[in-house]
Amino acid sequence: MANKDKVKFIERYEQLVKEQQFEQALKEQPLFEDELGQLGYDVVSKNNDMVKDLRDRGLIIRRPYPTLQEFVENATGYVVKKSTLFQMEKDEYRIVRQSGALHGSIEIYDDLENNEVPLHFQWQHKRLNSWETSYTGGSDMFEIIREVLDKGESEARASEIRQVQVSYKVARQEIDFLLNNLDAVAEGIVNTQYHGSINR
Repeated sequence: MANKDKVKFIERYEQLVKEQQFEQALKEQPLFEDELGQLGYDVVSKNNDMVKDLRDRGLIIRRPYPTLQEFVENATGYVVKKSTLFQMEKDEYRIVRQSGALHGSIEIYDDLENNEVPLHFQWQHKRLNSWETSYTGGSDMFEIIREVLDKGESEARASEIRQVQVSYKVARQEIDFLLNNLDAVAEGIVNTQYHGSINR
């Protein structure tokens, strides 16, 4: 083997080993999406196909969200779930926004995956001899999807409707607590966490 060919062979082999080590390292510890930026936009944009392939194979992943417990333990401000804010009436949300609390003293825990919004229903139920239309949640909520169910769907998805009603009741308690303590929250005086059994 000529000397030049030998050098090329060794270089290619070293490259192959590096690529295998790179793959193995990613299998053991995938790269988080937010770490991509640290590699530099120029490098990432020139390797779009490779980045897509690594994503498809689960070697580049979204950083897992902290649990509510972990988020609360690390929070210094008043924690509110994103789903709770979205289920406020629009005028209530406006009041919270105008208080300035969203700019520092309130920390929002993102409990909604993939930029989803809370689901609510317009559903049918039988009352005496006729069918009536009911709604889960409030009348003018800030950011929700409302699915319209016919009689059959309303009956088939009764447990889902009940689940949404229970979840909204909890959100409503959180909304009322926040609104009743808004001045203190905005001033940073009240920053206690009251979700379930979580203590600060």
